[in-house]
Amino acid sequence: MGACGDALRFVIREDETEEFVPKGHVKCTTKKFLMKEHGAFKMSILRSDFEEGGYAEPHTHEVEQAYYVLEGSMRVTIGDDEYDVGPHTVVFFPPKVVHSLKNTGNGRLSLVAINAPPL
Repeated sequence: MGACGDALRFVIREDETEEFVPKGHVKCTTKKFLMKEHGAFKMSILRSDFEEGGYAEPHTHEVEQAYYVLEGSMRVTIGDDEYDVGPHTVVFFPPKVVHSLKNTGNGRLSLVAINAPPL
């Protein structure tokens, strides 16, 4: 644990993360890397892995969100615009803007989601 209290974490390893399936996400698992429960109150970081054909239904957040694509390819819809996105790309979602995604590749789509403030 961190020196500043039980909840504060300075290093979080993947095998220490909690895994879940977000509402409206299909063929997807998400891991909580940095959240409020770790002592982060200004942002959160999650990793999502979508199986082939996986997707996230249209949804919004009250916070800013950005994805960094690690591997795979996807079609992402932001408002009325669609983009084909691959590895080493950042995608930004302003608050309250409807967005969705679909894994369009032949394998896994992996991305890191950063939210500010945290979800």
